[in-house]
Amino acid sequence: MASTKCGLYALALVIVFAFSFLLECFYHCRLIRSRADNIALAYTTLHALRISLAYLVMLMIMLFNDGVLIIRDALKFLLT
Repeated sequence: MASTKCGLYALALVIVFAFSFLLECFYHCRLIRSRADNIALAYTTLHALRISLAYLVMLMIMLFNDGVLIIRDALKFLLT
């Protein structure tokens, strides 16, 4: 039973990482090239998607705070 909970917790942390990675891709990729007035709705939609995803990532990190901190510290130790 404990191994199942640990596995689900690890899966949840992987999902948090995937959402964070997707969020960073949204911030660094230029999905729409033109700045014409007729695509203002597309910019607004992308901005709403970015903000919503950032809010979800914030909530997930707050929920899994201990695990995220432990993994971050472990990676920092291994990489430095």
